[in-house]
Amino acid sequence: MDAPPPPSHHWHSVRRRLLLWGIVAGYTVALCDVVLVYNVLVARFSRTAATRVPQAMFFVFGAAYILLGFRLKRGLRSLAFFLPAALLTGLIVFIEPNPNKHIHVPEYVLMAWLVYAALAVDYRGRGLAALVLACAAMLGVVDELLQGLHPQRFYGLWDMGINALAGLIGVLTVLGLTTPPPGDWSWIRSLPRFRIEIAALIFGAVSALWICLYLTEVAAGGPFRIVYPPWMLALNILFLATAAAQLGISRGKGPMLHGTRGDPTPPVDGRTAVLWLRVLLILVMVIHAAAVWAAFAGREFR
Repeated sequence: MDAPPPPSHHWHSVRRRLLLWGIVAGYTVALCDVVLVYNVLVARFSRTAATRVPQAMFFVFGAAYILLGFRLKRGLRSLAFFLPAALLTGLIVFIEPNPNKHIHVPEYVLMAWLVYAALAVDYRGRGLAALVLACAAMLGVVDELLQGLHPQRFYGLWDMGINALAGLIGVLTVLGLTTPPPGDWSWIRSLPRFRIEIAALIFGAVSALWICLYLTEVAAGGPFRIVYPPWMLALNILFLATAAAQLGISRGKGPMLHGTRGDPTPPVDGRTAVLWLRVLLILVMVIHAAAVWAAFAGREFR
């Protein structure tokens, strides 16, 4: 049996985890203020010059990605993932006529890399790319909810879709330049031990779709207290309370999980399963919390 890691190693991982997730949270909040940079560029140069910034970033990021791929001796692998990433970027540019929206691509490519760095601290086994994509897409929803409360931004379902596609582009670039964590899919065998957490996550995610749809009507000009139903607000608060309690209960479910007596199946490390459920549940909680904040903040949601 391997010796447990020394306490210094444990605290180093804790500090690194907190730092990386703090960067992800700060970056998500800061995205709302990118419009301030855009306004400065328009005032100093011109609106046309400001709209060309995303195009310049596509070129710089693409060239840097290709050069880094060859430097890391992943030339063919990096190019194999670069081609679909480039096609998706072209698709976004084609379907979105507003060039200001194209900045979402580099924003969420970087988001995917930040989320990958934060998750890779604890993740073991296959499936990390899928979790990175899910987190980036959900953070794109959080971004739009925060924009609805920003005095110079607007909430939009369409932008959530662009954020998700841009997150996928980021995941493709991650796959082209990184080595998957060690392990396999055995962590999935531990999921039946987390039925309550899975039920809470599914319920929270489905109700988060309702939140997005109701807030679309609010952003269209409907008064919040009239358009957003009181029962939905009560559900948001109830979900936050029960999910927070469930997170506390599930804290000890991460170590090695054993089968039943006489089961020859080797023990399964349940920490990756806990990471999936805990991170996604927290992000769903943030979406519900943003809806509650929008209800009581006293700001116009648009």
